[in-house]
Amino acid sequence: MHRHRPRLECSGSGSTAQSIKADNADVKTRPGFGVSATNKNALSISGAGQITYTDKNGSSLTSTSRDALNVVSTGDDGATDGSVTIDVDGPLTGGSTGISANNKGAGALTIKAGGTVESTSGNGIQAVNKNTQSKGLTIATGGTVTAKRTAISATNYGSGLLSIDADGNLVGASGISAINRGAGAVTIDASGKITASEGNAIAVTNYGTNLSVLTGNTVTAAKTAISATNYGTGKLTVHTAADAVVRPASARRTTDPTR
Repeated sequence: MHRHRPRLECSGSGSTAQSIKADNADVKTRPGFGVSATNKNALSISGAGQITYTDKNGSSLTSTSRDALNVVSTGDDGATDGSVTIDVDGPLTGGSTGISANNKGAGALTIKAGGTVESTSGNGIQAVNKNTQSKGLTIATGGTVTAKRTAISATNYGSGLLSIDADGNLVGASGISAINRGAGAVTIDASGKITASEGNAIAVTNYGTNLSVLTGNTVTAAKTAISATNYGTGKLTVHTAADAVVRPASARRTTDPTR
């Protein structure tokens, strides 16, 4: 039996942190919604089952010391797989994390961020799929993601695909850090510029099947521009577009210990 989904709307603007706790929560925004908080997450949503947050109104979420947006599915709710779906287009700025998403259910974790995402002390986007039965982890960005640490950090324990599609620029100590400990494949498609001031621009480790990395723009790193390690059963592919620039040019490291 599938559970009823409570539909909730966020409206108005202010400095009070907002917290929603409801199983199968379907949260949307009204025009003018926004939160600027200090010592708490600007917006937190948690519950079992399908947890969804959709903002197509350019809503601004800011927290000076915590997460701008924190979304958690605590697990399955009866026959309803636990999942997290985030679709936003407004500016998100967190002292800790811009977007933090954690899925403990058997469903998928999906993040689509069309606006800017920023973290002043941590990761820009941090996503974890903890359930080994989960359907996959997908992150797609259209705006610039800026972070003190890693712009996009993704860890997948699920059986589905781990996919990162970065159309916007990524700026941080590191660009993309992705670890796939599940049984599926990994695809990284970075068409935006990546600038890593201290570490690797792209660092991917795969224990599943195929691992594919594609870059189409300038990739600059203090250490390794592209580091791809495949412990999986599939093929390792790294491709840079003809007009892409990788700096330092020699800093592309691929490792395939299974071959």
